[in-house]
Amino acid sequence: ITFTKTFVQHYAFIMKTLMKSHESDTMSNRIVHISVQLFSNEELARHVTEECQLLDIMVTVLLYMMESCLIKSELQDEENNRHVVVNCGEALLKNNTYWPLVSDFINILSHQSVAKRFLEDHSLLLLWMSF
Repeated sequence: ITFTKTFVQHYAFIMKTLMKSHESDTMSNRIVHISVQLFSNEELARHVTEECQLLDIMVTVLLYMMESCLIKSELQDEENNRHVVVNCGEALLKNNTYWPLVSDFINILSHQSVAKRFLEDHSLLLLWMSF
């Protein structure tokens, strides 16, 4: 439990470091080997979700990652354009650097108690909708 709490406390930093890494494939594999073991246990997943706000961290980091890939849409003239789109040419997307986070998110939401908590948390759902 202590190791998992510490891992979660550093989760945002780990993901931001992954974004900047020149060896994201190697680092991604190492991160996922750890997180899969931690987040596959429902009791442990529920514990860090409740006590360490893991879902909030995951959604916030995912939002941060995707915001770093946004560019102005070219569908309208420049003066009236307020829309942005995801630039699929960004290294974060091309190299699947986001995948460890998405994989962890899928893994943790596979637990019914965690998924229920996610769906019952109004502020978390608003954050997800902003994503």
